Amino acid sequence: MKKPYRRKILYGTLLLMLVVSSLWYWRQAVVAKRAVWSATALKEAMATKDYLTARSTLTAIPDPIERAAKEQEIRIAELSDAIEKRDGAVIRQASWDVGQKAFSPELLEKADLVVAREALWNRD
Repeated sequence: MKKPYRRKILYGTLLLMLVVSSLWYWRQAVVAKRAVWSATALKEAMATKDYLTARSTLTAIPDPIERAAKEQEIRIAELSDAIEKRDGAVIRQASWDVGQKAFSPELLEKADLVVAREALWNRD
């Protein structure tokens, strides 16, 4: 006499393994698609100088080293754009929580000059 519960347990286990592996594959596909979408959105945002959108796409980049490099690239572009426009508020915002090593000395000097001119103009 065969025990029917063994066959049910075997089929249930195989079905559970199939569902789990399908979910894992689906998640990997979604993460890969988000990374590709993020890369294209980041390029478009940097081309249009939309730094807020560029920062928001960073969360979809799975590699933390690449994410940090892209964030630094965004900060440098934002600071350069703010210096070009002579916008002291954006300069302060772009460089307030980053150390001196994050930017080149020439870029920091230009930013300091713009902020100093603005302070002199406003008599701060």
